[in-house]
Amino acid sequence: KSPPAPPSPTLDFAFQMINVPTKRHQNRTLNLFVKVRYGSDPKAFLSKDYETAARSFVQKTLQPTADLGANAEWELVNTALCQGIWKMWSTTISDLSIQLQVNAGKND
Repeated sequence: KSPPAPPSPTLDFAFQMINVPTKRHQNRTLNLFVKVRYGSDPKAFLSKDYETAARSFVQKTLQPTADLGANAEWELVNTALCQGIWKMWSTTISDLSIQLQVNAGKND
């Protein structure tokens, strides 16, 4: 009996956005760390202008909206970020993780 085949390597890509200004929770700034894992065909993902699109989407989503007001919980904001990016690339990525860090405010 032959040994099992080794697992296929995974390809991850990550980028960060530091001190991103928002109008949420008294104008807090955020640090975001976005990590995606390519699906079975990384070339399909690489052909897109993924980072520019993600940064634009993040900037837009971090601002208050009718659905997510200025005092919406950060967990809900992060969920909206994940859902939006997943929707953009669900056919080309297999995993997504966004770490959102809320920076201390002036009164903290």
